[in-house]
Amino acid sequence: MHNHFKLRFLSCIVLAPVILFLFYGCAARVIHPGEAYQLEQWTTVVEQGQRWLERNPDDFEARLMTGEAAFALTDTVTAMIVLSPVARDIENTELMEAMSLGAVSTGDLYLARELLMTLMRTESSGNIWTQYLAFVQYMITDARHQADMGDRKFAMQDWSAAVNSYRQALQSHPQETFYQARLNLAQAELLISRRGTEKRSIALEKIELAKNMWRGSSIPYWTEGDVYFQLGEAENALQAFQRALDMGLEEPYRSLAETMIDACRTTLDE
Repeated sequence: MHNHFKLRFLSCIVLAPVILFLFYGCAARVIHPGEAYQLEQWTTVVEQGQRWLERNPDDFEARLMTGEAAFALTDTVTAMIVLSPVARDIENTELMEAMSLGAVSTGDLYLARELLMTLMRTESSGNIWTQYLAFVQYMITDARHQADMGDRKFAMQDWSAAVNSYRQALQSHPQETFYQARLNLAQAELLISRRGTEKRSIALEKIELAKNMWRGSSIPYWTEGDVYFQLGEAENALQAFQRALDMGLEEPYRSLAETMIDACRTTLDE
């Protein structure tokens, strides 16, 4: 009786790691999007593809499937995030056409120009793409379009791209304080994201300059709140976010500010 119990006990010890491995292995299983792609289940393709690419970022075919499915769902932002890393390797004309349009809508005009120039070299490209390329070239050199592109990148919190776009706008209109104000805000965010407390004083100085240049705007105060939030200064962040809301802060920043205010209050209550 004692030996029988002992054998069962030892069996449990031996089998436990195997059972745990099988359980967690199944739970963490990542599925290739190929089957869902064949069935044109686009939502499933995007979900499975994004998880698959997290573990297999070099899987070119999975990336193409996921990007194409995102376009089918009219989710341009997701499609461009997935496909941009391999844009220069794509040979499918229809996908390149969709990407060129997507690149313009997401503010990546230089990628759009590169894709359009590649399309121009294909036999199937029509005159419409020649005209569209001319339009993209105009937007690249036009200050207002550069500033708009900077605004889109700023809203996406792509600080480096926003800085580049605002600088391009200022090259055409160096005396435009409106563009300079937005450049200061993007630079402040970029400094804090890269260097943290080391660049605190410089970042806050740039925000103060933006407040003076862009009077009446709530965006400098939202930026101030975001910078303080990243620095872990909850009380200062709360005050800045609340000031931005009081000034009529609009979306998408309003929802972000409200969420961050809740986070600040939680921190202060601890």
